[in-house]
Amino acid sequence: MPFQFQRFEVDDTRCAMKVGTDGVLLGAWASPSGKRALDVGTGSGLIALMLAQRNPTLHVHAIDIAPQAVAQATDNFATSPFATRLTCQLADFNHYAQLECTPFDLVVCNPPFFIGGKDMASAREMARMQHALPLPTLMQGSSRLLGEGGKLAIIIPSTQASQAIIDAAAHGLYLARRLEVRSTPTKPPLRTLLEWEKRPAKELPAPLCGTITLNDEARRQSKEYTHLTKDFYL
Repeated sequence: MPFQFQRFEVDDTRCAMKVGTDGVLLGAWASPSGKRALDVGTGSGLIALMLAQRNPTLHVHAIDIAPQAVAQATDNFATSPFATRLTCQLADFNHYAQLECTPFDLVVCNPPFFIGGKDMASAREMARMQHALPLPTLMQGSSRLLGEGGKLAIIIPSTQASQAIIDAAAHGLYLARRLEVRSTPTKPPLRTLLEWEKRPAKELPAPLCGTITLNDEARRQSKEYTHLTKDFYL
């Protein structure tokens, strides 16, 4: 059954990675300013749909290396109220970043996060393996694709955040926002949301940093997570 949101639905039955909290967090948190956005590794198209809902003038182009995901996202886009502002393409990000010439205002990615071997047992493992899209490759390509003042937003395991910030700075992307994600108030951060801007380092103020907890002590959805996602969940 498709996952029903307030203004659209997402069918993920043909996708390796299913609709999950990471994608919802990124789609609700990333800054959807500007006119053009790129969703890298779109999967079911969830994040692209969320961005299109949040900015009624934003056109989102989505890419993925899996034909099944591209077909699924294309179908989800077509049945949404934002169909005229959403497109999807079968493409490898590294190759795409070298060929695309029109700058984007925003690049978003829920990147592969699991570090493992190169023998793939399933499409889901491919979607989770970092060597399918190493973070330095994402930073380099995003820097090329973004216009001046453009933004890159991702969600990754918190243990990888410090290195990601270093890798981004090497490509002219400087941290503007950071949000640590805890599952409960007593747990250490499990995920980190990061957003960079393509600007000279001296022009950026100190990054805005915060923490969000998904569930309270009784494991009920927290008020802050409810507020962040209030325009999407039923």
